[in-house]
Amino acid sequence: MAVSAIILDLDDTLVDTSMLAGLRRQRRWRDVFRRINETVAYEGIVDLVNAARKNGLAVGVVTRSVSNYANAVLDNHGISYDALVAYHDCRNQKPSPDPVNLCLKKLGLGPDAALGLGDSEDDCLAYLAAEIPALGAGWSNELAGSAPWTRIVTVEEFSSLIIEAPKPLPSS
Repeated sequence: MAVSAIILDLDDTLVDTSMLAGLRRQRRWRDVFRRINETVAYEGIVDLVNAARKNGLAVGVVTRSVSNYANAVLDNHGISYDALVAYHDCRNQKPSPDPVNLCLKKLGLGPDAALGLGDSEDDCLAYLAAEIPALGAGWSNELAGSAPWTRIVTVEEFSSLIIEAPKPLPSS
């Protein structure tokens, strides 16, 4: 089956937010929000995600971050999406498949039509537990290279999987 949706992690997959990590751990949310404009979207990823959506792919974002932070980061970088599942939306967090499954439900799709993209082992395990291929964001400085990714991709390879029509899903 061809790809109909992409499920994306936010922090350190779409946007390098590593400069906010210490402030987030300390729960200094005012400082975090003041510094969101210092975060950097990975080269090519914003245009790719927005083009995918424009070409009819559903875009879901699944993050352990709280929704007001996630929305602020996504808005700051002009990243459009169809569904967001954030920290308070689901009792069980990644590596549980629950947030991924909730995102698929919000998109009205099953796992056979989606690809997952992330940087952490928990992202990878959540996607695999939800029975969707788990792609590792090869551009992320935080990539957990030892995770059991279906495949680690560059931005160009990710583009060829989701934009160039229609491609079969990578096999696990």
